[in-house]
Amino acid sequence: MNLKDLKLISDYKNNDILRKSFNDLAKRVFGISFENWYQQGLWGDNYICYSFLNEDKIVSNVSITKMRLLMGETERRLIQLGTVMTDSTYRGKGLAKDLMKHVLKEYEKDYDAIFLFANKNVLDFYPSFGFERREQVQFFTRDVYPGEAGYNFRRLDMGNLEDIKILKEITKSRVPTANDFFIANNEDILYWYCLEIFNNNIYYCEDEGLIVIASVKGGMLHIYDVISRLKIDYKRILASFQNSKTIETIFHFTPDSNGLELESRTYDQVEEDDYLFVKGNFSLDNYAFPITAHA
Repeated sequence: MNLKDLKLISDYKNNDILRKSFNDLAKRVFGISFENWYQQGLWGDNYICYSFLNEDKIVSNVSITKMRLLMGETERRLIQLGTVMTDSTYRGKGLAKDLMKHVLKEYEKDYDAIFLFANKNVLDFYPSFGFERREQVQFFTRDVYPGEAGYNFRRLDMGNLEDIKILKEITKSRVPTANDFFIANNEDILYWYCLEIFNNNIYYCEDEGLIVIASVKGGMLHIYDVISRLKIDYKRILASFQNSKTIETIFHFTPDSNGLELESRTYDQVEEDDYLFVKGNFSLDNYAFPITAHA
C-alpha cells in the first residue's frame, strides 16, 4: 500500500462508481446508506464528501454540511462535520487527520463555527484540532392533554413518491420550530432521516399543512421534528399523540413554549454517538440542536 497513490476528491455524488464505494464504506463502518437518499433526488448541495481515493475505492471520508442558524434576528453560518470514517485496512495512517486539516482550512475562515457529534470511541481525536466538548440540553414537558382535540393525522409512506412530494413541499415552506433557534436550510439531512431512520414515524395533517415526526415508547412521547406551514400549536400536537399512559413528552429540538410548561436538563451526551464538539464562537447553551439535523 502506497499512500502517495491516494487522491483527495470531493463533491462526487453524481459519479455512480465513487458514490457506490462511499456507500459501501458507510455500510461497513456505520451500517447506513445514502443511496436511496440520492435516488429520490433528496441529496442536495449542502452535504459534501471529502474523501481519499485509491484507484476506484473510497478509503477515508469526512463530510461537511453547510447550515444557517437563525437566532432571532441574527444569522450564524455553520459547518457540521459528519460521516468521518476510514476503511479498516487504512486505519492508523493519519488519513482522517489529513482530511480534517483540509476541511478546516477550506471552511474555517468563512464560517462562524464548525461542530460535530462524535461517538465515544473518538473523544480524544477532535480536541487536537481545537474542538471543545460541550454539554447539550434536552427540552421536555410533563403537561398532558389526553382527550383534548388534536389533529387528524395520517402516516406518510416514504416508499410513495406522492408522499415524498408532500414532505418536500411542506419542508420548503416551513416556519421555525422556535423563533430564537432554528436551522433554516436543513432539508438535505432531514430528508435522509425521514427515509432511513423515522420512515415509520412521519404523520401528516393535510388540513393544516403539518407534518410531525413522533413515536410513543411506554409512557414517553418523543417529538423528533415539527414541519409546519403555519404557526405551531404544540399543545394540540401533544393532544394528538398522548394517551392515558403518557407521563412526559421529550422534544428532540428547541421548541417555542407557546403556553407549555417546558423544562430542560443538560446532558453530556444523549446517545452513545452523540457527544458534541465545537470549534469557534458558538454555544448551544439553553438550546437543543435538532436531531433531524445531526449529520
